[in-house]
Amino acid sequence: MISGDTRHNTLPPRRVSFDKFFFVLRAFFLIGAAAWVVSTAAQIQALPGLARAMVAGAVPPLLWFLLYSVFFFALVSRFPAHRAPAFHAMMLLDTAFVTLMVRATGLGNSEFFLGYYLFIAAHTMSFGPAWGAAATVLSSALYMALYFQNPDRFFIGDFAVRTGFMFLVYFVIASIAENERKDRLRMELDSQQIDHLNRRLEKHLTELVEKNTAFSTANTILEQKQKKIDELNRSLERTVGELMEEKQAAIEASAAKDSLIQLKNEVTERRRSHIAFSKELNAKDTIEETVVLFSRYIGQLLGVDDVSVISAAADQDYLLYRPSGKTVSTQRLNAGHPILQTVIKNQDHVAEWRAEAVGETLPAGVAITDFEPAVVRAEPLLHGRAADGVFVISHPEPCAFDMDVMEETRILCNHLGVAIQNLKLRFKLQELAETDGLTGLYNHRFLQDRLDQELLRAQRYSRPLSVLLFDIDHFKRVNDTHGHRAGDAVLAELATVVSAKLRRLDILARYGGEEFIAILPETPLPGALELAERLRVAVQDHPFPIEHDDRLNITISVGAGAFPEYKTKEELIEATDQALYRAKSGGRNRVESGGHSL
Repeated sequence: MISGDTRHNTLPPRRVSFDKFFFVLRAFFLIGAAAWVVSTAAQIQALPGLARAMVAGAVPPLLWFLLYSVFFFALVSRFPAHRAPAFHAMMLLDTAFVTLMVRATGLGNSEFFLGYYLFIAAHTMSFGPAWGAAATVLSSALYMALYFQNPDRFFIGDFAVRTGFMFLVYFVIASIAENERKDRLRMELDSQQIDHLNRRLEKHLTELVEKNTAFSTANTILEQKQKKIDELNRSLERTVGELMEEKQAAIEASAAKDSLIQLKNEVTERRRSHIAFSKELNAKDTIEETVVLFSRYIGQLLGVDDVSVISAAADQDYLLYRPSGKTVSTQRLNAGHPILQTVIKNQDHVAEWRAEAVGETLPAGVAITDFEPAVVRAEPLLHGRAADGVFVISHPEPCAFDMDVMEETRILCNHLGVAIQNLKLRFKLQELAETDGLTGLYNHRFLQDRLDQELLRAQRYSRPLSVLLFDIDHFKRVNDTHGHRAGDAVLAELATVVSAKLRRLDILARYGGEEFIAILPETPLPGALELAERLRVAVQDHPFPIEHDDRLNITISVGAGAFPEYKTKEELIEATDQALYRAKSGGRNRVESGGHSL
């Protein structure tokens, strides 16, 4: 028998594939950094002082990075037994290298801080959470040292987001690595179970061979006794009876052998199907697609038509997913729903309702289908964690479920729960990468990509497109008079006020500091100017709350530009920025576009 303690075993870390992947990442990082140096060097004629200083400061660390990368690659290739110490030493050098590059290329404005994320992720995936945590702590400590040495060269909001993102990258990668480790452990346990069955089958086949040998020996004895049939007639009759019994036993043993072989083939094929299904489940891009695939597969496995999934939502409520064909409908449920409460009350185990046991109909709220079910069965997606999600089977007729198949279904439900959690983590990571942490608006990087897309669409289909650039008048006074916390509150409230005035298709982003930008698809310049004036008036009339229930009145200045008057993104942003400058220099609290003002 396979010991239950095997589930606590750990798998050895993967090495060879991660070594190559690690050095390929370093090569791409080096190429990108070298490209940056070359492009910056090309600007020396335009900005001789700044460009020359940045290139001079970046070249020595790059050469240092190249030399010790080649040295450690040769060391690991020549002495694989020293792989771990070599990589840990390289982690220290990598962190120091990124810190030097950030210091040499603009501190708070440098983009080389992204190297921290790269090396944190690579070390976590290669050596596990402990060493990944060490890389994260070391990277954040060095980056904080740069900040405290040069606080005037950093924007505190960017610094906080970047430092926090180091720990977020670590926790996300560590979680993914841990889930992968558990999946590999489960697959190893499944393989051990199959090997155990194979050994049992081989033992049984050996016994059958021995019985067949005994049967052959008995046939030989029978032939010898036939020569003495006259003398041993009665003995022969008894012997024939014994031989017939042995033959029947051999036939039954042969049938048992065939049955065992068929059972083994069925179990093996079902396990292969489960493994392929798990891989396909993890390859889906949305929760809806994952639930549809799970419902179809589990429905065929159990012979039921209705399989629903209840998953925890971000706002402490739950979403009910009910697949129908290739589509899925969603319905919001609260935490007090009878199904959820019963499963949790049963200590996160199975809950089952049968109409014949409770009366003609099931309790209120248990039937979540379009028909009146006779059986409803619910259990957690993740074992012992009903609060994370529940899957529900509904059947219109009384039926009994095969417990062996239900045990396999429980394992597949864990795969679904992990897949949904991974999707939620991926969505959260994407949201953090695209939004500004203070205002909740899109960030500068997302804005640049989206403006490229909208401008390309406007050019291709000859459609109007306008851009508004605005900032808060005398915002420095707000920070100096009321403090930076009040300034942050004003920025967040301004984002709310402006968002309420825009359409769903408009894109509002934080451009930087107290500057905001709005992309207005399908909007010509006159319409953009009217909207800008409404925004200016709305902000002017809105009391902005700050600390101690105080209110603050602010104003904004707005610059507007539009396609096709300005063809490229650079021209459009430059014209809008110049219009904002004219609005500021013309007295503030006004709207400007080219030579026009409101």
